[in-house]
Parts: sequence; structure tokens; C-alpha cells
Amino acid sequence: MFYDFTLTKFETRAERPLFTGDCAAYRLTVPLPAEESGLLTVAAYRPDTENPVLVSEAFSGTVASATLAAGQYDKEGETRFLCTVSDENGGVLTTRLLYATVLRGIAQGTPAPDDKTALSALLSEAGKAVSECSAAASSATEAAAEAREAAALVVNVPTKFSQLTDDVGYLKKTEASATYIRAGRKAVHRRRPRNGLFKRAYDPDRGHVRRHQKIRRRRRDVGDHDGAEHGGIRGINMAKTNNLTDFLTSLAAKFRAKLGTSGTINPQDFESKVDAVFEAGKKSEYDAFWDDYQSNGTRTDYYHAFAGKGWTQTNFKPKYTARPSEARNMFAQNTGITDLTLTGKFDFSAVTTITDCMAWSSVTKVPSINLSNARSSPHAIAKARSLVTVENLIFPTSPFTVNCSDFFYLCYALENITITGTIQNTGFDLHWSTKLTIESVTSILTALSKDSSVAAGKSITFPTAAQAKIQADTTAKGQYDAAIAAGWTIAFS
Repeated sequence: MFYDFTLTKFETRAERPLFTGDCAAYRLTVPLPAEESGLLTVAAYRPDTENPVLVSEAFSGTVASATLAAGQYDKEGETRFLCTVSDENGGVLTTRLLYATVLRGIAQGTPAPDDKTALSALLSEAGKAVSECSAAASSATEAAAEAREAAALVVNVPTKFSQLTDDVGYLKKTEASATYIRAGRKAVHRRRPRNGLFKRAYDPDRGHVRRHQKIRRRRRDVGDHDGAEHGGIRGINMAKTNNLTDFLTSLAAKFRAKLGTSGTINPQDFESKVDAVFEAGKKSEYDAFWDDYQSNGTRTDYYHAFAGKGWTQTNFKPKYTARPSEARNMFAQNTGITDLTLTGKFDFSAVTTITDCMAWSSVTKVPSINLSNARSSPHAIAKARSLVTVENLIFPTSPFTVNCSDFFYLCYALENITITGTIQNTGFDLHWSTKLTIESVTSILTALSKDSSVAAGKSITFPTAAQAKIQADTTAKGQYDAAIAAGWTIAFS
């Protein structure tokens, strides 16, 4: 389950008493769906270094939070935050990778949208901006047309568009210049000029000198009519056109960057790119998370790695094959993962410690587990109350160095298990596993050492339900008799 992560900036010194100096500070908050106690850990990867800055803060309640000193993160560029919320037992409740882009010491970034709706909304806003730019450009063009008509009434000049837009010198020498400029400013602020403007500016009853004074004053107030920053019609049209072109070009470039393409993308095709960009964004976040979590495929210590409530069969999709040497409590108390064989990304051939790997979890099926190097910590399936199938359990060529009475402890659901290698330790107790198939019972009986020097004095316990199955199956009965002959004591309970 992914929770909302929010990064906010403290605006005043009083809000950040833990820090001194002029640097800002930021607060990461994570609302939780229920009361929890645990630890919020943040690993911040700055753009100027490969080594993360670690911050951990304990929490108790419905919100987990951590304070981050901006002096550690406000390097120019993009800072990557790997955030983990754990419960008081160390179980991972949720993890999230988010980014903050720092420009001139101010945190500007927030996590990318997590769903298609958010991304579509973003594109919709971009579409509205395009429409507004087009509308403003259209209004400015209409205002320019009215300005040309007014100019034609005052001075006897042609109304050809080329004369009014290209011959700047000519415009500056006519009284139409002021009207032209003023009409441009009205086009921006009021969409179109009022007709009264031209009547007041060119009232024939007024004196010639007064009219020129007004025009000169307006020219002085407005400035160069040809610049976009001063509101000239020509400048406005050019600015709107350039901004629109730049916007569309930038948007297409971002599509290409996310999709990894170099071809032309037409504006009418933007909407069709939403799904592709969304999937590319998910893939980018997936890669970034698993590259970090699995150390680019080199991680071997998976102690408690997928334990707790945060992991589910849906989000449990490792990028690299997990080859743990340390696998204790790897899935302990996990309630969302059931089948470890679905991903095809587990290799338990090199484990050295694996006790309680699936204790109290919802795991029902596991791939092959090689216990050859785990002689001091072999209890891989102990307390795995939901476990139904073990594809293959490989025993070492020499006995385990610890007591094995708890090897199958609380394996109530166990039905299918294949054992390869030789069972040489005494005390294995399977009385909890009342659902064992005859094939599984036969495999266990076959694995019992038939060397009398090893078997003498050793014992093993099966569930009572297995006794009748053994007597009814020729192969199982033969292995049972051979084990008894070698010295094993086989009990049923």
C-alpha cells in the first residue's frame, strides 16, 4: 500500500527550532490509515554525492514525520528521497521514492502523479493554457484590425496590413501610432478597445496642438510600441505566437524524453501519448526503487527485507533475482504475499542463515531452498502456518549442528514437500502437518539415512493420519521398513 508523502518548507525560524543559521528546513509527513508506532527513515541522495544522508524519527499515532535540514539538501539539482515507514517491530508498512528539485535554495518539487487521472489532469491544464494563448492572440489580432480602421479615418493612409506592421518608421511619424499602441494595451487587458477611445483621441472640435500634446504624452507613457513588454500590438502577437510555439515544442520534447524517442510528435497526438508517458513514468520509478533496494542486484543481506504489512503480491515485483545469504525473517509476519514462485526472482541456493524466513506469514508456496550451507540456522519453514507447498528442500551431506525439533513447528497447512539429500538429525517432528500427501510422506521416509551407524537411536514423528497412508502404499511401506531396519524410531502423534 502506498501512502501520501508530503514535503513542506518551514517559513519561519520559530517553526524550525532544531536548526540555526539562515538555512531553511523541511518537514516530511506521512498520514497513516490507523494508529501505529514505529520509525520513519529517509535516505536522501543529493545530486552532488553518491552517499545518502540518513534521517530517522520515531512516531506514534496516525502521522509519521521527519524534519530535514535544507543545508544538507539545497544543492542545485534534483535530490532523491527513499522513504521507509516501519512499525515498532521493524516491519515495513510502506516505502516510497520521491524527488525534490532545488532551485536557488527553494524546494520546488513534489512526487510525480501516481495515476493516470492526475497525469491527464496535468495535460488538461496544459491544453487550457494553449487555448488561452490562442484566444489572447486572436483578440489581439482583432484589436489590431480595429486600430487600422481607426487610423484610416484619422489620416489618409492605406489600410494594407503590410504597411502597418512592417513599416515601423512610417507608423512612428503618424498620429495613428498612439491609437495603435493604446489599442494594443486594451487588447491585452480588456480583450478589445472601447469605441469611445478613438472618438476622444481624435475629436475634430479640439485644437491641433492639444491633439499632438496628448499623442506625445501617450507615447512617452507607453514607450516603444514595438516591444512586447510595452504592450504593442505587434509585440503582443509575436510574444503570444512565440510562447505558444515554445510551449508546444517543450511539451513534445518532454514526451520524447520520457518515451525515449526522437521522432516528431504533432500536437494533435499529445493526448494519445498520455498512457505511454504514464507507463514510462511507472517504469522509471520502479527501476529507481529496485536499483536502490536491491543494490543493483548485488544485495545479499535480506534480513527482514519483505516483512510486515507493506508488501503485497501486487507490488512485490523484484527487478533483480534475490540471492540471499542472510534470509532470517525475510517474510516474517507478511500478510500480503502468498506465492514466492510467481516472480521467478528467488535463488535460495547460497543461504547461510534462514531460520523463521516465513514465520507467521501468509506465504503458501516457496521455490527450492538449499540448506547445504545453513547447518547452524536451517529452520526455514518453522512457524509458517499458511505454507502449503515447498518445491524442494535440499538437506546437507552432514548433520545440522542445532536441534531440529522445531523444524516443522506449526506447519499446519503443509501438504506438498519434496526433500532431496539425507536426513541425519534426530527429533524431526511433523505431527502438526496432518495434511501431508502420501507423496510427501514417501519423500521424507526416503530421505531418512539408511546407514545404521547414523540412524541408530534417531527418531522422527509423523502425524497419526500418515500411518494408514504408509501401510496402504507399497513404496512408502518399503521406505518405512528400511528406516526401521537401519535403527530409526518412527512415531505417530
